Amino acid sequence: MTPIRDIPARWSWLKMFDRSPAHAQHAARHGKDPTAAMRLGTAGHAAALEPHRIRVYDGTRRGKAWDAYQASQPADAVICSPAEYARALGMAAALRRADDERTDAHGRPLPLLFGPGVIREGLIEWSHDGRAATSRPDARLPGKWIADLKCARTGDPTWFARDATRQAYPSQLVMYDRADAYERTGDRRAIACDLYSIVVEPFEPFVVTTYRLTASAYTFGERKLDTWWSLLSQYEAMDSAAIVLGEEPAPWPGYALSVTDLEIHDMPFPEILGGDDTATADGAPEAIDWESDL
Repeated sequence: MTPIRDIPARWSWLKMFDRSPAHAQHAARHGKDPTAAMRLGTAGHAAALEPHRIRVYDGTRRGKAWDAYQASQPADAVICSPAEYARALGMAAALRRADDERTDAHGRPLPLLFGPGVIREGLIEWSHDGRAATSRPDARLPGKWIADLKCARTGDPTWFARDATRQAYPSQLVMYDRADAYERTGDRRAIACDLYSIVVEPFEPFVVTTYRLTASAYTFGERKLDTWWSLLSQYEAMDSAAIVLGEEPAPWPGYALSVTDLEIHDMPFPEILGGDDTATADGAPEAIDWESDL
């Protein structure tokens, strides 16, 4: 089995340390199975930035016909149902309109996705203290700004700020910032770019909201990222020590190694479960995970 040390670090699995080292180890080796929400986000992303990857399949996603169709497509194809494709086109059109209309704090045009000189989906191979890493920012103007796309059930500032905190989205932009700095200067600690999250809702009227990371949001993301790097270093060192001793590295631990008390909060079930199956435990609309490299 490939040692984790030989797998370039990416935000998509580093963030799993927030669940447990076991989740991070599994995600590094195997990725994660896309949910329907993730497929929709990926389709919208591809329709906006990489339309050549889109394929539309009007059939059941199981059985021999589905297997044969999948096998006939390029490895990076994004396969959509007709309904998913229609939504993806709606999101892509909304993102283009927003790019034309967006202005900065001084009223100047700010085309973050489709403007001149913008690098879209450019792979950056870089290093963090000698540890290989890769990043693929959605859009960037090197040394100036970086933009990350998010497809979310709501871009409302009240809810999205909570989603961004819970999902640690600022850490993704901080990691992109470090990668961009390393590519340009060889030093990931170079002066930060402006960092933006562009959030599009996956249903009409496909509202787009653009957020710029504040200094406190950057600090939050930096703290998260540094914690994950520290944990990665710790567990990789344990793996290396086991190999030196001729032993098989132990699986990384899950949530707890000892018996843990189960504390029950006296809360009515509707408050715990939310009113529908798309709500999170605190009642907030569920974020749609949009990974650009799925």
